[in-house]
Amino acid sequence: MKLNKYFLIILGLIISTSLYSQIKDFIIITFEFDQKVKSIENYYWIVPLDSIIQRSDVVVYPIYFDEFSKDDLEKCITSDSIHIFISTGISNCDFENEYLKNIDSLKTLVKKYKNKVQTIDIDWTYGKTKGKKIRTNVYITPISGYFCNCINTFKIYNPEKSYINKLVFLPISNFIYNKDFWNTKKSILVKFSNYSFVNFRNASSISYIKVE
Repeated sequence: MKLNKYFLIILGLIISTSLYSQIKDFIIITFEFDQKVKSIENYYWIVPLDSIIQRSDVVVYPIYFDEFSKDDLEKCITSDSIHIFISTGISNCDFENEYLKNIDSLKTLVKKYKNKVQTIDIDWTYGKTKGKKIRTNVYITPISGYFCNCINTFKIYNPEKSYINKLVFLPISNFIYNKDFWNTKKSILVKFSNYSFVNFRNASSISYIKVE
């Protein structure tokens, strides 16, 4: 019990100091992937709002809600590298209830306020889904709050390279829906950007949206 209290105190101090400069606005992109033969899968990526510039390729980053451990979060807050998909016997997933409520709040906001900006249709030409149309609906949710980012090491199956490092984002707290975003010029850029360049099912890839 005492350890949990100490963690909350440390987390609060970090948020109020080193993370203060990272309190800013983001858009969270939901890729709703429908293969018709399976249930719909959702993939989430994030973009800092201040990185969206007209006529540019804007890099997008994976964001995770549930897949990481408490150890990963603590390391990411201090900008240490993490290994989300490489679990060990000592990985700690005992999050405080308050933190879990914050994550539930974020997921609710993303789902409730998402706005469709693009539909991507692909005609599958091989495998079990040959002849089927695969549809991906792309949604945007403007969110403000505390997020940390850090390098995650992905294990990949490549004879020349076993691991790849990629910047990822983890949520912390104070999430609100940024309704004023839709009255800004950047909302127009976001609505008419091309999201088909995002390899959203491969979090280790370098992906971007093309802003016109």
